Parts: sequence; C-alpha cells; structure tokens
Amino acid sequence: MSLVITSWIWYENQHDNLHTNIFGILINILNIAIHPIIGLPMFVIYLSSIVHKKIDNHLKKIFYPIYIFVLTFTVPIALYLNSILNKGSLVLQNTFLNLQNFFSIFARPHYIFIERGPKLLKLLYYYRDILKPLMIIIIILGVFLAIKKYKKNISYFFLSTFSALLISSFLIITSIQFKDVISYDQKLYGTRLLDLSLILFLPFFIIALREIFLKIKQQKIWQIIISILLAIMLLLSWFFTYPTRDNISLYTGQNLRKADLLAVKFITDRNNNQKDYIVLTNQAVATAALEEFGFGGYLNTKEGLQYFYSIPTGGPLYQYFRQMAYIKAERKPMEEAMRFAGVKKAYFIHTDYWSPAAQIRDDAKIDADNWWELDGGKIWVYEYILK
Repeated sequence: MSLVITSWIWYENQHDNLHTNIFGILINILNIAIHPIIGLPMFVIYLSSIVHKKIDNHLKKIFYPIYIFVLTFTVPIALYLNSILNKGSLVLQNTFLNLQNFFSIFARPHYIFIERGPKLLKLLYYYRDILKPLMIIIIILGVFLAIKKYKKNISYFFLSTFSALLISSFLIITSIQFKDVISYDQKLYGTRLLDLSLILFLPFFIIALREIFLKIKQQKIWQIIISILLAIMLLLSWFFTYPTRDNISLYTGQNLRKADLLAVKFITDRNNNQKDYIVLTNQAVATAALEEFGFGGYLNTKEGLQYFYSIPTGGPLYQYFRQMAYIKAERKPMEEAMRFAGVKKAYFIHTDYWSPAAQIRDDAKIDADNWWELDGGKIWVYEYILK
C-alpha cells in the first residue's frame, strides 16, 4: 500500500487535481486502517507532498524544517498517546544510554550463525548481507540523476522525508521501551520506518536502473549479461523472502500449525475445560490458545491479571518460557511460574522447530510428571504438578 501511495505522489507531481487528491486521501485512510504505524506517517507524507507542489520555491525554505519536525514526531507522539489510553504501555528512557540499540539494527539477526555453514551457503548469506547496502548505493545514484539530469525537484522532498524517518526511527529505538514487548522485538517500530524509507525511494532505484540500460542500449552483449545478472540476483533475493532454516539460520518464527491447535485442545480436554493451570510455550502455540479460547483465560497473579498462556512476549510468564527454551528445560522455572501464577499445575509445550529441539525435549522429560508426543513428533506436551 505504501508503494502505491509513493507511486501516486510521483503521478500527482505532474498531474494532480482535486479528484486525484481525494483519491489519494482515501487510499491513505485505508492504509491507516490496515497499519496505523505506517499509515500515519504516510498520510503526513502524502498531505505534505500536496503542499510541497503548490507552494513557491522561497516558501520551501520554511516548509522543509517544519515538515521534517512534524514527520519526525508523528509516530512517537502516536505511540505515546496510545500508551496513555492503554495505561502506560511504554516508558521513556535516556537516549544517550541506548545509542547501541540503534546501531545494532544494522547487524545480522540474532538467529543467524554464518560461521557454522558450508562455503556455498556462507556465500548465499554474504550476498544477503550486501543486499540493502547495494540497494542504497543504486538509490543514491538514482537521486543524483533525478536532481542533476532530470531536474526533479520532488527529489528534495523525498530526501527530507528520509531525514525525518531516520531521526524518528532513532528516537523510537533509543528513547522508548515497550513494556509488553520482548527485547528482540523492541526495535521493530523503528526499523519499520527505515523499511518505509526504502519503499519511498524505489522510484529512484528504477531511475538508476533505467539509466544503466540506456548507457548500454547499443551494446547487446552487455544487455544480456546485466539482464542475466539481475535475474540471478532476483532469484537469490526471493530465497530470503521466506523464513530460512538451515545450518546457518535457526529462525524460530512459524505460522500457526495443526499440531499447535492439537496440543492446546489436548491440554484443555485433560483438564475438563477448566483454566486453572498455566502453559509456557512460544508465541505461535499461544496464538492457538487465543484462537481456541479468545481472551477468556486470565489468572490473578502477583503482577495483576495475566493470560494463562505465555503471551505477550514481554509478559512475566514468557520469561519463564525463555528459561525453559534457552537455559535448561528443568522443573525449577516451572515451579517458580506456578507459584507466581498461584496455580498447582503447569504445562510446557515444546515444538520440533525450536532449536535445539532434541536437547530441550530430552531435558524436559527428566523432571516432568507426565509427557506426551503429539502429531508424529511435531510437538511435545509436559505436565508439572506442584507438590
């Protein structure tokens, strides 16, 4: 949707009228309804593009600072207002003590261990590393061409847009902590703004590629070589549009599976539909519980009402699950979780895709009161009873 709006801004730069403006506003309202975090800044960008086109050049010296300021604080203010409505879902923190949080978003994801793979697979992941830097270099070339060769004044508008989104991303990542969001997801709001800036610059990417092909217009052999090279790059890039799981990548994000729903139903049947227990598991399986029960399974704990499955990922029950999944699957964290929640029974659900699957499975068997393997080994359920 953001790419559609970006294309519409370019179209209106040459052909705008009241009808196109109304259509653009309607698209933006739809975008806000679908995804407010992206929709709100896009709406500001779109409205500002209309103003930018209509004002004289001498007024643009005033326009750019005001525009950058407004766009920079659109998302942070929206998040803060949402926090007020939701009784403090975020806290402000010292920006200068968290500078590393911003720079860490440019590192490889925590689940990629490139040193473990064979040579050819390593090369594939090294290619993954250079994708965005390569795209940025081509975009910079496109911006240069748009300004110097094609005299596109709208280029300055997009450069100021990028500046605002970069500053906004920096402030969100370094200055805001979301209470119910796990540590490795804290930066997602900020990184989405940076991804948005890349989408906004795609027209410049196209301008640069077009110029390259114009340069080799009369050189057939180079046209064939570059076309094949781009086709190979596109094919390799497509590989990374899907979750990867191999010798290098241990990505644990999965869609909801039949096995997850089966485990949830197995536990509820075993307890005669009573919800006087807790379940420590990952987000996907917890989502299966939400699908099965909705929000009807809250327990009164030491920290107020908590859902009986370990969700959200920033909640206290999920921290006990992390101990089971990342430290050791033993009885102690299960008993601590039961005492915290004020229940006598707890379950640990472990899936075959959560590495190291076999080690966690075998460790959990030792201390559990009961355990079951479901759906052909896709998921394991462990039962613990507080003595």
